[in-house]
Amino acid sequence: LGGRSPVPDLALAHGPGVSGFQAPPVSARIVHSEPAPLPAEQHDGAVGGLSRQGSAFGASTGFAPHASRRKLYDQPLSDWSARHVRNSKQMDRLDKDCEVLRCEVSKCQSEVDRRAEGFRQL
Repeated sequence: LGGRSPVPDLALAHGPGVSGFQAPPVSARIVHSEPAPLPAEQHDGAVGGLSRQGSAFGASTGFAPHASRRKLYDQPLSDWSARHVRNSKQMDRLDKDCEVLRCEVSKCQSEVDRRAEGFRQL
């Protein structure tokens, strides 16, 4: 072997200039402090082992972690929207009720005014 280690230097092996290197398999059960960087052919804008679509774990398992976050953010919006629709329907009903009451009050007031005018003429 001539004094050289049979294991290639990992710093050189992970570099973008080395082609044909495949990283050892990573267990999904073990949490690694630092994910292995992506090879240069698959880099597509990844920063620090994390791609734009999610973590390295999410990309390897096909699970999109932002999907669960989307539900958390959309749930309050959905609740607010349901309350808004319910409240607007209730406000429309109250508006109609108020209009009916205004009509009744105006009829009653005109009747009272008519009777008051009749008593004044006596």
